[in-house]
Amino acid sequence: MLIIFGQVMRVSLLIRKRSVASFASIDPTNAITILLVGLGALLLLTPRGMTVTRKLFVSQLRFFMLYFVFCGISVVWSDDKAFTIFRTVQLTVNTILVCWMMAEFRSLKKAFQALIYFTALWLMFGIVGKMRVAGVMLFVNDNASGCVAAMGLVLTLGAWKEKILEVRKLWLPGVIFLGGVVSCLSSASNISVIFGSVLVLFGIRNRSGLLLQGIVALLVIFIGWSVIQSGAVNKWLMPGKTREQIVTMHGRTDMWKRYYKGIKERPVIGYGFPVGEKKPRKLEDGTVFGTYSAHNSVIGVAINTGAVGLIIVLMGSFQIVLATGRGMAAGRIGSITVLAVLATAFLNSMSYPVVGSHWFWPTTVVQGIVGIGVCYVWPSRRRNINSRQYRGI
Repeated sequence: MLIIFGQVMRVSLLIRKRSVASFASIDPTNAITILLVGLGALLLLTPRGMTVTRKLFVSQLRFFMLYFVFCGISVVWSDDKAFTIFRTVQLTVNTILVCWMMAEFRSLKKAFQALIYFTALWLMFGIVGKMRVAGVMLFVNDNASGCVAAMGLVLTLGAWKEKILEVRKLWLPGVIFLGGVVSCLSSASNISVIFGSVLVLFGIRNRSGLLLQGIVALLVIFIGWSVIQSGAVNKWLMPGKTREQIVTMHGRTDMWKRYYKGIKERPVIGYGFPVGEKKPRKLEDGTVFGTYSAHNSVIGVAINTGAVGLIIVLMGSFQIVLATGRGMAAGRIGSITVLAVLATAFLNSMSYPVVGSHWFWPTTVVQGIVGIGVCYVWPSRRRNINSRQYRGI
């Protein structure tokens, strides 16, 4: 737990200002992260850590664990091998540690409560860290904190809807998350929190409820897109954005076109994780791409690990959706919330890649809800790490 908290505090509170070209530079604050990841890796070498790791490799997360392995293999063709190795180890170690942490709570209720409170604390870290850089203000453009606030609000709403926790334990983090969504001015967070909340409110834990939720999701997407295109609510959903910024997604569409040219240059295996999206490159036609982030999970996976990585991630995503759907059909408590939070994270990732790229502090919330899913929600005879076969984790 301390290893995860230390990393979250480092990247959310001790924000560094660097140029794109110096994305892999090491300074004293970054050395702290390297040390913490190293300690986490050593922890996984203990008998208990190796047991957890082995069980995750045969759980519903097995395709994502396989993707981490492929990210490690990409060091062969990466032109910054040290950075690829470190980011792969960090993502793998943190995923296993967070899932392990969720399993240690031994009950769905305790795991939910811990994740909600941790997320609220991490959100406050992120907002304070942003204010250290941008100055103290009521409203600030912060995609990372906005994403965490959106996931936290849907998580809290789900815990209330499914009667996992009492209102008296939810109102304070709920207020913190709502304030974060309002103050961070993130369009992706505003849209995704509405989508996730609707999934929670219309969620029913049975087979017909699963079908209803799918229909509701499609209707929300259709109606939401139509309303956004009309411009009727843009000043609330996309505060401070001009019509041009909305159409181009604040310049992201132009950046994605450059990344697409890069993907066509190396479509099968990409440029190496996560160097492809981060290292500035110049193609033969003069196109330059490579920034801090691809600002889209699908593009990020494609540029980093190519079609091979993208196929593995899609298979892993399908496995998780299938497991969550089975949990809902079986009436598993928590299944509605897991689905809604993951949907919120996915929508955010189309603009701010909280999944599909290297580890960043908002990724920890996704790892937490996935950990709850694999430990308590997703039914399976063989692959659930809390099933009889894996008793004692």
